[in-house]
Amino acid sequence: MLASSTQETLLNEDSLTPNSTFLRSISVLDPNDFNIFIQEHYGACWGTLKFEDSLSDYSNDASIFLILIKKSDFRSARPFLYVDGSIDLHVLRQFMISEWKLQSANIVIPVLSGVTNHKPFKNQKMTESLRNGIQNAANASEVWFITNGIDAGIPQLIGSAFREEIALRQADDAWAIQMGRPPKPRKILVLIGVVCDDEIKDLIDLRSPKDKTKMEVKVPARKRDQLSINSGHTHFIIIREQSIGTSSIANLGKNPTTVESGEKQLEKLIDSAESATNKFRDRFEDFLHQEALQQPTGEQTTIDILSTTPLISRKTKPWSEDGFPMVCTLVRGTPGTIELLYRKIQQEVPAVILKGTGSAADIIAFAYEEINANTTASLNDFHKFILSALLQSQKTATGNKVNVQLKRNLQLTLDWNLPDLALSEIFQRDDDMKYSIQADLFDKALLGKKLEPFVDLFLDREFALHRYLKSDKLISLFKDAKDREFLTTTSLEGILGLTGDEEEMPKNFVEHGLNIIVKRLTGISHFFSKHEMDCNAMGIYFGDKTDKGVQRQRIRAEKKALRHLIIYAVLVNRHQLAKILWKRSSEPIPLALICCMMFKKLAPYCHESYQRLLIEKQAKEFSDCAVGVLDKAFNEDNARTFEMLDEKHPDWNHMATVELAYNAENKEFMAHAACQKWVTRQFYGEITPRELSWGLFKCPDYLKIIFSAFLIFPMWFWINFSPIGQAPPTPKTLSDLHDDKSLNVKPEKKLEEGKKLDEMTGEISVRQRNGIFQRIRSCFRRNGIQKQKSVTSTTSANEKSMSHWEEIKVLWTAPITKFYTNFVAYIAFLLFFTLAVMWPTCGNLLLDCFVWFWTASIAFENTRVAYEKYCSQSSLPLQRAVLEVIVQTIFLALYLTFRIIGLWNFGTCQVLTAKAILGIGLIYYYYRILFIFLPISPKLGPMMIRLRCMIMDDFFTFLQLFVIFMISSGVAITAVLYPHYPLGLDLFTKAFVFRGLMALFSSEMSDLKNQHQSCSINATGQSESEYSCLRLSNGLSFKYDNLYAYNRYGISSPRCNQTSWIAWFLLIQYFFLAKRFLTSLLTAMFGLV
Repeated sequence: MLASSTQETLLNEDSLTPNSTFLRSISVLDPNDFNIFIQEHYGACWGTLKFEDSLSDYSNDASIFLILIKKSDFRSARPFLYVDGSIDLHVLRQFMISEWKLQSANIVIPVLSGVTNHKPFKNQKMTESLRNGIQNAANASEVWFITNGIDAGIPQLIGSAFREEIALRQADDAWAIQMGRPPKPRKILVLIGVVCDDEIKDLIDLRSPKDKTKMEVKVPARKRDQLSINSGHTHFIIIREQSIGTSSIANLGKNPTTVESGEKQLEKLIDSAESATNKFRDRFEDFLHQEALQQPTGEQTTIDILSTTPLISRKTKPWSEDGFPMVCTLVRGTPGTIELLYRKIQQEVPAVILKGTGSAADIIAFAYEEINANTTASLNDFHKFILSALLQSQKTATGNKVNVQLKRNLQLTLDWNLPDLALSEIFQRDDDMKYSIQADLFDKALLGKKLEPFVDLFLDREFALHRYLKSDKLISLFKDAKDREFLTTTSLEGILGLTGDEEEMPKNFVEHGLNIIVKRLTGISHFFSKHEMDCNAMGIYFGDKTDKGVQRQRIRAEKKALRHLIIYAVLVNRHQLAKILWKRSSEPIPLALICCMMFKKLAPYCHESYQRLLIEKQAKEFSDCAVGVLDKAFNEDNARTFEMLDEKHPDWNHMATVELAYNAENKEFMAHAACQKWVTRQFYGEITPRELSWGLFKCPDYLKIIFSAFLIFPMWFWINFSPIGQAPPTPKTLSDLHDDKSLNVKPEKKLEEGKKLDEMTGEISVRQRNGIFQRIRSCFRRNGIQKQKSVTSTTSANEKSMSHWEEIKVLWTAPITKFYTNFVAYIAFLLFFTLAVMWPTCGNLLLDCFVWFWTASIAFENTRVAYEKYCSQSSLPLQRAVLEVIVQTIFLALYLTFRIIGLWNFGTCQVLTAKAILGIGLIYYYYRILFIFLPISPKLGPMMIRLRCMIMDDFFTFLQLFVIFMISSGVAITAVLYPHYPLGLDLFTKAFVFRGLMALFSSEMSDLKNQHQSCSINATGQSESEYSCLRLSNGLSFKYDNLYAYNRYGISSPRCNQTSWIAWFLLIQYFFLAKRFLTSLLTAMFGLV
């Protein structure tokens, strides 16, 4: 009894009441002594009830059903307790803990109803709604339902709802076991039926042998006009109206019920408020609701139902600090039920009246609506009514009980997934009160299914994410994710190459695993830092230690924690969670682009097509979010929008927002007017082509820029040196340029400054004129003597005008100038290259050397650009640039070896080879124009995009189909036409190239029409024909190279052709498929583009 003595020391002897002394005395009993105690004092016997019409076996496999008996929370054998109605409820509670292993309830729902004149509901829709509401409440949390247990009326309806739920659970568990998976964890179903023995005395025999306390009682099938207990209940308490115990603690002293007949007897036995069943239920339910108030206020008490281990082997706590939350439910009912409901209201138990169920419920609902003018809702929200009634009936807690009540209420709303109740009945009840959200509640909101609104609700209450999200917490979130299949398939197996079979996440998952995943999906390096996360969680911030500095670091840590949770939500495919967190971000556009990019790049790792389409749809949704925010920002403040697009953020690897959109291949975002305008400004740089009147002619912008770049002087009348869309700097008045101190200077100094300012003002006024001749005149007069102006002139320039060299530098450094000058130079290069290729025989050595060096300079420039991209860790793609450098380097080596050195130094005379190399190189450099220079054209650019779509999508699809027809038909036709052709490269070329591929462009059929030589085997005798294949194949070597054997059988050459109708049939079907069907299909696909 060591454990018992330990429990006794926890009690304060000075504060013990007689009741607590009694509790201590039974708490120290071992299970056998406790069983003897309850049997002797209250005549208790217990065991299981076996129902003949119960759902005894939901599996065809007996072994699976035996496993379900152990795993399921509901069994065909229902436990019962047959005991005196005067039993002390503390003893009953201990029995329920030790024998029934009942865990603590989050809410208790007594159901008040009447059995008298019970009739089935006429509205079947209402019945289904009520049944669904009961199942929702049972699955939401640990709920105890208490009824009178009779197989009639509402208890029968609730029992049937429980039976359906249990049937579904058992079928699902059986399937999971067959598939080798563990059954899903579920809420325990508890439906307690309280029955008096007088009500079922004609149905079952509850007399127990004297030497046996545990029984197995069979419950026969219900007969007509006979009361029975409902088999859908999970536990039964059968009370004995006449106490037979030797020393009852609280004898009720009730005389036996007078036996009557018909409905009066039934009403008195069951529905009457003074019946033994209802009296015991009232006492038992009041005990559950007010149980904690009856306990001593010591530091530790003696009863604990939070664990299912034996009572005497551990320290115990009460079921609940304030008793179980309870909500009474009235369905139909009788006058006696109304009295029971009145008692519940007096005990401060909230009540839910189900209108439309008839009888007393409708009467009370009508009266309530007349007084309060309220409306009713659907019975599908039965669980919402229950919890709403409970929360509204609670008194506001004070002191240290506030957080206890808050946690319990939030736990209930989380279990029942009712965020609107949490907002209206918990947080908005007292707006001045500050609530602290505990981490375990936030865990449940993050990990729970469809609990994302709670995350938003908690964050509205200033829940500090950075103090919550440690590196270990992030790993545990990944580990405990409800659906880890997506994470395992895409990230662990697809990106990291792990097996995905391990239950535990890798220890270095944050620093290495997550950073590799984010780098692969977004191009951002070192997104997660374990050390920084842990320091932020502990409130350790690096940087400025002043109050403002710490506040800035705290805000920055909160932003980073929010980003980390968004990445977590995307990787575990919690789209709604990611969207709710994204809405709280201060950087919505970059984060939306990152989420879009991640979803897009995770889609190829999905094996199922429907999953891939769903991920792509989610990526499109985040893309629309980014475009929507950009559109709103651009309409409100376009200047700030341009700054945002160009801003390089250190947390995104110093990438600008436009770069993120480019990496995400977000065409919708890049096509927005704001992005297009930003790109145009970047392309033009600090210059703007001017429009001048030339009469009938108009000079294109590219000619203006090219002439200005090479001839210099046209820039003074064709180019404005200011960013496109912005006017040149406006002149300022003299009063704007000088402060009050300048008024004290000498008059001579003022005069000199006035002259200079007036000269500069005159220059600006000339620069701003639009006439071409005025522009030219100003250029010649700029360095000459200018006319003196009056000192009283009030206008001047804010800054000095740019010099000629500065203007030339601005013009040549503008990206658009570089582009057009490079294009002109490239055209010149192609002209020289074309001339070098066309030069006859060995070519011109000087011209070849010139072209080679020019080509080498192009390759060197491409190498420099690719290397700078690599060193800057830019997210722009490098594969194409590296491949281009390799191709150009190979061409330069071949050009130098075969054309320049080989022909002129070593005399190799490989003229054809050299010409072929230059010809292929010329084609390559001409084709480069399509991908480098033409896409900038407003007309040719879209055409190039369509051409690329036609080639990459439609034409490749055509080739895939054509290859199937080409190989099969080419081989078949060649084999029939040339049955003896030697096996070799020539045969494969004839089959695939000439007969298969070239048939698309020519219709050569001479070998099908005419047979020039005999090609059929002519055997002279029986023996000759029997051994013909053996002789032709040179035995078993299968080398058909014996010309003598062929001649012996009348074949002059194995290369002969043999005409036949089969060859024509094969050719016709191939022509029909390749030339008619596939080409028409390709034309139709091109038409769609």
